[in-house]
Amino acid sequence: MGMTRQINPNQVIVYYREHGLELVKTLGETDRLAFKDLIEKYHDLPFAEFHDKIQDSVVASEGRAKTIYTTEKHNAMTVGYDQYVEKYVDETGKQIWKTWHHGDSIEPRPEHLRCHGETVRFEENFSNGLRIPEGINCSCWLTYSDEKPQ
Repeated sequence: MGMTRQINPNQVIVYYREHGLELVKTLGETDRLAFKDLIEKYHDLPFAEFHDKIQDSVVASEGRAKTIYTTEKHNAMTVGYDQYVEKYVDETGKQIWKTWHHGDSIEPRPEHLRCHGETVRFEENFSNGLRIPEGINCSCWLTYSDEKPQ
């Protein structure tokens, strides 16, 4: 009953290589490229350890570095898992449902909070117009099921 979460870590890295750091337009090109490589290399570390590793490589405040790190890690995981489910749907033909869960953000986006608990078919957008949770410092997530939750 339900799907088992088995994401291939390579899916996250592939997404990240193709789309990562699109929100980091304000860093200089050299820092942006260095940051992208460092996030890819150290994506599995907690932020404090990641920050220790990058201090000498990138010119960005700790706050800016944390925003970039958490946003990019969230986006890569969210899209990577969504692509995994899409492949599952394509291969099995099963109807999958997804449910939005609001994260523990101190300043939640009203349009994200409004979707908390909302369930739609996998291929549909939520009532806020988004297919998946996204945005700077977003901490929302989805759960997927092959049975419509009650």
